[in-house]
Amino acid sequence: MERWNVQQRVTCVRSYYKMKSVTEVQCVFRRQFNVGRHGCVPSRNTILAWVKKFDETGSVFAVKHGAPRTVWTPENLQRVREAFERSPRRSACQHSHILGVNRKSLFRILKEIKFHPYKLQVVQQLNNRDKEVRVAFCTAMSGLLWENPDILNNLLMTDEAHFHLSGFVNKQNM
Repeated sequence: MERWNVQQRVTCVRSYYKMKSVTEVQCVFRRQFNVGRHGCVPSRNTILAWVKKFDETGSVFAVKHGAPRTVWTPENLQRVREAFERSPRRSACQHSHILGVNRKSLFRILKEIKFHPYKLQVVQQLNNRDKEVRVAFCTAMSGLLWENPDILNNLLMTDEAHFHLSGFVNKQNM
């Protein structure tokens, strides 16, 4: 929520153009909005920032930057669906830019039309024998834990390994 409302800001800017004195603007502000002697009034820098902003933009509020918010219309939903069907390998951010749709709106539209943008990750294939190996490992670890309950404090595990598309695996860190 803004600390100073529109009426207060406009009063300060108008008063500054009439008087050209920040101190007098603060006095006018106190009188007009019934602010006591120790009450809070806009600071010198705040008033000058409002005047500068008004000179530059014609508004006492900050100008919003970035892509404008877009409306969820059936036309937009259809445009997004067609764009992703035409070029599914293009990123969602690139589609957002090309279609002129806000990025957040695009992700909401994708969720609505049951499209799920994802980042492709290469993983190794699981074989039938992998389940047996995992069960054997769990059985062995369970036996070690019964023998020495403190073994987990001396155990270091990592899942770091490099798999390449060519099938090469970096075994130095396994």
